[in-house]
Amino acid sequence: GDVVSNRNRFFAAKHSIMASSANTVVLNPAELPDGLTQTQYMSICLPMVMMSTSIFMLEGWEKSKGAIAEHALALKLGIEITYQGEHDGKL
Repeated sequence: GDVVSNRNRFFAAKHSIMASSANTVVLNPAELPDGLTQTQYMSICLPMVMMSTSIFMLEGWEKSKGAIAEHALALKLGIEITYQGEHDGKL
């Protein structure tokens, strides 16, 4: 799956966000267990987006059907979206 192959990138982003944003809870899809179907992962990840105040899109998100769905949901719900490399290049 998309998350499994990018797990290190997800964890690096989580640690960077936590370091720069005190008292922020990071919901990281890479922390979900291996072995679920894409449908099962999306059944968990879409509610994670829905309860978020902002989401962070890793570079290359446009190539992931799951990330595209999460992005569309965040847009629809008015959730803040930050894109990797958009600001100072740290994340």
